[in-house]
Amino acid sequence: MVRIPETDTVRVDLDQLGPGAQDEFKEVVSQVSEFTFFEGHVEHGYSLERVSSPQECPRCQARTRQHYAEWIYSTQIAPRLMLAPAGYFCTRCPTVIVDEALIRSGVKPGYKFLGVVGLDHEGGKNPDFFKTWNGHKVVHVFDERGIHQGLSALGAGSARRSTQAGHKARSRSRPGKKGKRSRRR
Repeated sequence: MVRIPETDTVRVDLDQLGPGAQDEFKEVVSQVSEFTFFEGHVEHGYSLERVSSPQECPRCQARTRQHYAEWIYSTQIAPRLMLAPAGYFCTRCPTVIVDEALIRSGVKPGYKFLGVVGLDHEGGKNPDFFKTWNGHKVVHVFDERGIHQGLSALGAGSARRSTQAGHKARSRSRPGKKGKRSRRR
């Protein structure tokens, strides 16, 4: 267990616990925090940074409720799972507001957070991968090795990436554009 400085976050590597101990840990965490585990279905994800209030659904304006969930997030190595109370789930529609900063702060050392892509339901049912992100339809992005790199949100006639990998791709393309412009002059 590692306490992350300057936050209320404690990182526990569940990979080091056996299945029975993981279940016991989850039960204790839920009791101590007073957050229940989300048991519904999601299709639409919004970044907490992009909404005006986590207490109101950006799609239908219904109230939200914070829950623990098993988040699927992309890394440079492979998708990972994280148990965290990082979601404000709509009480009326299949929408969640995701606290990406909380998830980012708990990423295991050696892994680079590339973005949240959905929820896992621990084998009870198929995972929920976001169909929209911040109100835009998404395409799930994979690298040449088939490793999930995050989401690309489509909207307003152009692709807009919502992951750190996408931000890097955009920043890499800028010097080439400047170079072409300077050659034309």
